[in-house]
Amino acid sequence: MVSVSFASTMSSDPWGGSEQLWGAAARLLAERGNEVHACRKKWRRPSPQLAELATAGVTLSTWRRAGRPRRALLKFGIDRQGLRLKPSDVVVVNQGGTYDVLGNAQLRVAVARAQTRQIPYVIAVHSNTERPLSVTARTRLRQYYANAAAVVLPSPRLQSDLERQLAMALPHTTAIVTPTPLLADPAPAFPFHSELRIAHVARLDAEQKGQDVLLGALARVSWRS
Repeated sequence: MVSVSFASTMSSDPWGGSEQLWGAAARLLAERGNEVHACRKKWRRPSPQLAELATAGVTLSTWRRAGRPRRALLKFGIDRQGLRLKPSDVVVVNQGGTYDVLGNAQLRVAVARAQTRQIPYVIAVHSNTERPLSVTARTRLRQYYANAAAVVLPSPRLQSDLERQLAMALPHTTAIVTPTPLLADPAPAFPFHSELRIAHVARLDAEQKGQDVLLGALARVSWRS
């Protein structure tokens, strides 16, 4: 039996696509008799998926965003109320984006504690957004990714983008496609209409979902012929 602690950085919604991979892994590990702990942001109405994980045997805990007093303490590595990872054989950090750790001091403290205890950590990333990086930010990210036991990304393309942005190789990276329930559904018959109809299923968030790029592409003349 092994013990695994999962930490999710997702803070925009109670549950999302970036939670599918760690959620499935946590459930499988728990169902096989392993000790599994998961820590997520606290929500007034927890998602049904978390209830299902609890039923499967996953121990759940929550974290809250740090206010100004706690942020001051976090600079010194002190966080008694935040992201608490149970001592385990391995820690898995699930990130919606490649840079989540920069804006989450609680996560940095939790990972530092794991390193102090010589607990290996794995980083699972699900998206990448181009952004300018200061020397300090890039240095912090390089150390964070280099010290990980493994880095899980959804595609080789994301790996090459991340390596370019960090100016370093990440040989300990593996590609695992993010699971989606849609893949389990049978493909519907292709509809035939006099005009092409396209549905874009995503929240309205141009930075993460790229509606600006999509609408710009669809507005080109080639789509009108």
